[in-house]
Amino acid sequence: TIFTKCTRQLKYLKDSPSRPRLRSGMTVEVGPVPHSTVNAQLLLSTIRLLTDALDFLEAYNQRLLEGGASAPLPPPVTGGGDTATTGDVPFFVGAAVRDYPRDADGKMLGFVHPSLQGRPELEEDGMVRPGDPVFQLMDGTVINYDGDEALYPFFINEAAYYEQGKAFILGRRQPMDLRRP
Repeated sequence: TIFTKCTRQLKYLKDSPSRPRLRSGMTVEVGPVPHSTVNAQLLLSTIRLLTDALDFLEAYNQRLLEGGASAPLPPPVTGGGDTATTGDVPFFVGAAVRDYPRDADGKMLGFVHPSLQGRPELEEDGMVRPGDPVFQLMDGTVINYDGDEALYPFFINEAAYYEQGKAFILGRRQPMDLRRP
């Protein structure tokens, strides 16, 4: 199971005499999911992601132990996406943050437009394009996206970001080739 694999990998990292380590951490956020619920599709995708990540770390650590840093990289992960054949994974860079419409005192005047709420995040069919509705005021007025390029929305209407002035974040997709040294 994924838990057995996690335990084995963490024990290896802790107990290994050469203690190979990552230069940076990894965060996996699962969601959006309402509190106290399980979304089967997200759960299974997360398990696959973690399994692939742990397989890669295990291969990478073996590479360090057997051949040092100059040894060839392990082969690309084969978890079901196109990464195994191309080495490319989607990588998103934040390009803009949009706050809720507010008055001079900072009080929210509107909400995320219904056509943006629930839109697939970080997917082609979920991109926000110039002129798309993004907010609706309490009086029914619609505010459209005023950017000059189509971007990928994420963290749409996340409650944790209300006080930070983030109704949603927009990002650009950039390829990242995992085959590069």
